[in-house]
Amino acid sequence: MNQNRVSLVLLVEDEEAHASLIQRVFEEENRGWKIHHVCSINDARRWIDEHNGQDFLVISDYRLPDGTGLDLTNGTENHLGMEFPFIIITGVGSEKLAVQSLKSGAMDYVTKGRDLRNLPQIARRVLYEWDRIAERKCAERDLRSYLNDLDQASCDLQEFIDKISQDMEKSLSYIHEFNELLMSRYSRVLDDATIGCLYKSDNSAERVRTMMEGFFKYLVQISFYSSLVEVYSAKIDGTKPLDNKDACKRDDEAMPGSSGQPQQ
Repeated sequence: MNQNRVSLVLLVEDEEAHASLIQRVFEEENRGWKIHHVCSINDARRWIDEHNGQDFLVISDYRLPDGTGLDLTNGTENHLGMEFPFIIITGVGSEKLAVQSLKSGAMDYVTKGRDLRNLPQIARRVLYEWDRIAERKCAERDLRSYLNDLDQASCDLQEFIDKISQDMEKSLSYIHEFNELLMSRYSRVLDDATIGCLYKSDNSAERVRTMMEGFFKYLVQISFYSSLVEVYSAKIDGTKPLDNKDACKRDDEAMPGSSGQPQQ
């Protein structure tokens, strides 16, 4: 995370006392946080729609007047399916709720009380991890685009091989058939030199056929190796996301200004 950038945060909290405390905690850190506060799911969704395409973090209380904070995840199964980084706040520490939050798209959870003082640090870690996720998604898009281009090139190569192979086989067959026709019909009137040329022509056609078969086998191998893009694409699609806590633990050590300990 760029320490000098202004980080936009949407705080969804219906209790004014807790909202004021959270805003004050971020202001005291003085690291360029810009907090926008709403009190309901509907207002949060409206704000998110208005800021579509921008970078922001959403911190939401779990229990709200018109639903739960997890309603903002729109049923996603993990944080990789989210359009924005998300932290859930709950008044009562619950392991079951924590697991549900992480499985529903939240990247971390915080219990009200002393943990609220750690929110800026947790937010920095979440934004740092979100940047790594964005980089990974961008790299995967570039790789998938490259694999698609390679797959198309492989298909074009196979079509080229098939066309050339058919044309060469047809031409060589014509030469062989023509030589046989001349020998069968005019062998009695042809001199030895002409007959020798016909044999050489036939032998040359066979050598060309043998050489082309070897060449096409080589091209088929190239096409086969290129077709491995389907395997690589499947591996990309089948990559399982890291557990949120494990990812935080891994990236936390590399993030500037981090304590190295994930929020429990």
